[in-house]
Amino acid sequence: MTQSTTQTETHTSKKTRTLRDYAGLTLRGIAMGASDIVPGVSGGTMAFILGIYEELIDSIRMLGQPEFLQAAFKLRIKDALTILNWQFMLAVSLGIGIAILS
Repeated sequence: MTQSTTQTETHTSKKTRTLRDYAGLTLRGIAMGASDIVPGVSGGTMAFILGIYEELIDSIRMLGQPEFLQAAFKLRIKDALTILNWQFMLAVSLGIGIAILS
């Protein structure tokens, strides 16, 4: 199995999340953002403790993958967002933003 096949399976086999799940991700993002504000505490450490670190890193890593870049440059926005795991990223980013701006 090639690396691109593995990544394709990764983003196409994501579990279906409920609104409650996304609210939980947003709260985890708030915890990450709050920890980023405190000197000496890392949002990445908080993500690890809260159990979202691996998915966060995998989602960020997709930004540099040829599969994502091809979809983005060809303006296949829906495909690019699916590859990026945009719903997860939006929920966590929203939480981080809320914490930093509060």
